[in-house]
Order: sequence, then C-alpha cells, then structure tokens
Amino acid sequence: MPTNKKFALATDSMQLDASGITELDGIISVPATIAKHMIQDYDGLKVLKPATELEAAAKYADRIPVTRDHPDAGIVTDRGQVLGFLKNPLYENDELKGILEISNKDLAADVKDGKLKELSIGFFCNLDNTQGTVGDAKYDAIQKDIFLNHVAIVDAGRCSIEDGCKFHIDSKNRIDSPPDPIGKLDTAIGMAENDYNSTLKDLLTEIKEMVVAGSSTGDSATIIAERDALKKELGKIVHAEKDAIITELTTLQDAKTADDLAKLDLANLKKELDMVNELRTDRLSFDGRGHGSGGKSAVDDAYAKVGR
Repeated sequence: MPTNKKFALATDSMQLDASGITELDGIISVPATIAKHMIQDYDGLKVLKPATELEAAAKYADRIPVTRDHPDAGIVTDRGQVLGFLKNPLYENDELKGILEISNKDLAADVKDGKLKELSIGFFCNLDNTQGTVGDAKYDAIQKDIFLNHVAIVDAGRCSIEDGCKFHIDSKNRIDSPPDPIGKLDTAIGMAENDYNSTLKDLLTEIKEMVVAGSSTGDSATIIAERDALKKELGKIVHAEKDAIITELTTLQDAKTADDLAKLDLANLKKELDMVNELRTDRLSFDGRGHGSGGKSAVDDAYAKVGR
C-alpha cells in the first residue's frame, strides 16, 4: 500500500535570548524555547510542527546533547561534540522549552558575550505530505513522530525572535533524508555508527557498494533482487539481536515478561538492558541487607517503578 510519509532528519532554528543566564561552578544555565507549534518554510515547502507532536517529543528530550553548530553527519556521533545538555524539557503555551546547561568554556563565553544568538534543534521525524490549514495559513506537510537528537548553538536559524523563538529554538539548513538511494544509505550508515551498531553499519555499507556498482552497470533488476535479499538478512539480524536481549532481560528481572519486552524495538530494548544492568550494579552495594536472598528483588522493585 503506498504511503505519503517519509522518514527525515531535519534541523530547525530559533533565536537565543541570553538575558536569563545563570552560572555555577563554570557551567552556565540558559532558559530556552527550542521549538514552537507553527508552520515553517523549508525552502518553499510549508511544514506544520504540531503541538501534539512537540508535547510527545518533550518526554524523550531530557539530557539530549548541546553542540556548537550541527555535526557534519547531521547527528551527534562523537562524545567530543557534546558541549552540554538540555534539562527539564517542557511543552506549554505552544512552546517546547528547557534549560541549556553548557559546560564548554569557549561556547559558554561566546553565548554570554552575545557572539552566538540562535539555537537549532536536530531531529528525526516522519514527514506526512498531508495538506491543510491553521487559521488562514496553509501547509503542505506535517512533521510527525518528532524525536530530538541535539540542540545546536548556531549563527543563524529559521525561527526568529518575532516568531517567539529565543535562547529562552528551531535552522536554515535542513538535512532531510536525501532523495537518491546512495544519499539515503549514507544517512542510515551515519545513524548506525551513532548507535554503535557495527553489524548494521557493515551491512548498509555493503548495500551501498552494491548500489554504486549496479548503478554503473545499469542492472536495476539485479540491484532490486540483491537489495531484497539483504533486507531479509537485516531483518534476521535485528530479530536475533532482539531475542538475545529479551532472553537476557527475562533472566535478570521478573518485573516485565518476555511478551512485554517483545513489544519494544531494538533501541529501547538496549536501553532496558542498560538500565537493568545499572540497577544490578547498584544493588551490589547493599546486597545482604534485607533485600532478599534470591538477588532479584531489589532490581525488580526499582525496575517495576520505571515509567509509572
């Protein structure tokens, strides 16, 4: 069935207002509006950023990195790019707000001195090409399933002070999923590298090499057949990795069943496993102090409360 959605990696920018800065132990805290419910112009394409999607995105935005300009890959791929974090994201009054905690001395100094005055979020979304209106304003598409990757402090952005975006943000340069297959693969390879998934990265690199070779020979039927075969192999790899994590999690804790865990995607399963292992590590410091002889109860009690 055809769909009018496409996955996109994008950036939006807003103005930075440094008047509310506070500083403690060399770390500056800057209240910021990082995104707004509004229609934005992406090189002629009018795109709606809905309030409901921003409100949902806020729940997953705590502690995303703050960077100086957008990373070359469009997403954060190296710890050295992280110069601070976004804290306490909250959506209210049509604005997604938070506190930028900047620990890098050079970036903090440029913000305080007013040398950098705009912010830009880097995020993923599904671009739904459904047209509509908000009041008298028309839009050509809707950003859905918004997932923030980072907040960049930049020289210039898309959403102005007049629009209500301040360093109290949304960029002129957009990084959509490219229209050509090789460009899409490059984006996917960067995402796999960011997730430290070497198996997926190697598979995508192999697909890219095949596409490049096939493009030069013009054998499109062979490319499609090989692509479908590799896609099936990729599905098997992801499924096997999920099964292994679910097995490990069901061994380590009793709070969530295998059926509950099977509903999660691979990325969230990895997060669950990291959290359980962290809880088990913390448990070692108080094992034997009335937390049960089986070794699970402390982990289960803490784990069961997550997400309530």
